[in-house]
Amino acid sequence: MLAAFQPPPGAAEAGSRPDPLPSALGEPPMRSGAQTQVDAVGWYQSSESPDQVLAAVRAHPPTGSSLSAWSDGGSSAPAFVSFAFPGADGSLIVTPATGADGRTIIRLDADVDWTPSRPAGSALGYGAPSVSVVTITGLNPQFALPPAQTRVATATAPLIVHQVVDLLNALQPPIPGARSCPMDDGTRVRITLPGLATVDAEAGGCGGVTLTPQDGAPQHYAGAGDLITKVYALFGITWSRTGGLPPSIERTEASGTR
Repeated sequence: MLAAFQPPPGAAEAGSRPDPLPSALGEPPMRSGAQTQVDAVGWYQSSESPDQVLAAVRAHPPTGSSLSAWSDGGSSAPAFVSFAFPGADGSLIVTPATGADGRTIIRLDADVDWTPSRPAGSALGYGAPSVSVVTITGLNPQFALPPAQTRVATATAPLIVHQVVDLLNALQPPIPGARSCPMDDGTRVRITLPGLATVDAEAGGCGGVTLTPQDGAPQHYAGAGDLITKVYALFGITWSRTGGLPPSIERTEASGTR
């Protein structure tokens, strides 16, 4: 990401952190809450003003990036721009400030959050004779579930069993750290593979998935929203939910279910 930065005209890379450093550049202007993060810092100096630097950077963004966030600054925070890169859960933040000699010092913060790996041996096999799915009612009685959704749907077709297992084996652990999540009213979707595993997926909140293998310890993953939609689709059911509104389903033609 640092190599993708296009310096403004007249800017030169600094071999080390400039000293003295403006107080506004002592730390990044914003941080990810992830605990699994890799970051790198770069420094440039320019004869242009901070506003001119930001204008030039926005006009010529880092190669392959797109503008993702910015701030015009204030009395206690510097102005900056942030860029995102396709396929990378991270950003390049550009923050300029006036140095002691009148020149502009540019701080670059390249941050990438990485996803922890699944535990070794956590993949499920295809030995279950069937798979069932049901939505378990939430905590808010105003959001009652449709009767059809509270009934257990079961499939015995090996193809559907295998497809559900593949979806579960593709889940990844959540990125550790602080995050903000939507409301969680307690609604869960339970997927059961007899003799193999039980899965509880959050329909709201942070979208966590708890997978408990038979005779094994619970495993925790992210991606409940996508999992729920795809599993129900295998049963010929369109499952939808918007924010805190009650979920709704629409049955379509399906084979291998009862």
